[in-house]
Amino acid sequence: MLIWLRMILLQARLLQCLPELLREVAFGHAYFSVLQPGIRVKPHCGPCNFRLRCHLPLFAPRGCRLVVGDESTDWEYGKCVVFDDSFLHSVQHDGDRSGPLGGCRVVLLFDIWHPQVTTAERRLLNKLFPVESVGG
Repeated sequence: MLIWLRMILLQARLLQCLPELLREVAFGHAYFSVLQPGIRVKPHCGPCNFRLRCHLPLFAPRGCRLVVGDESTDWEYGKCVVFDDSFLHSVQHDGDRSGPLGGCRVVLLFDIWHPQVTTAERRLLNKLFPVESVGG
């Protein structure tokens, strides 16, 4: 339980460092994603291409993989993976249960505006999709 409390405090500190990136991102989220060994997340797409999804791995055991389109990458502790989740993507954890947290992969997941979305477009998107109405 103590490890989860530390992770929540870490998430709060990390998100405070990114206020401009995270502010009012339509369809944006920030949360921990925990993946147990043996789990596979089927290929899926996000709802839009005006945001980018960031994965900051906190625990990244071997055997964990993110596939976006035809490209595959393993998470590395401390190295953020940024991708457009409107592309087909999937996740798999083929590792074992050894190590901290029973071998779980833990990623701080958050969304930022796509850099090609202008300030005017951001304002319009936030009027069309107020953050409160999309669970942000």
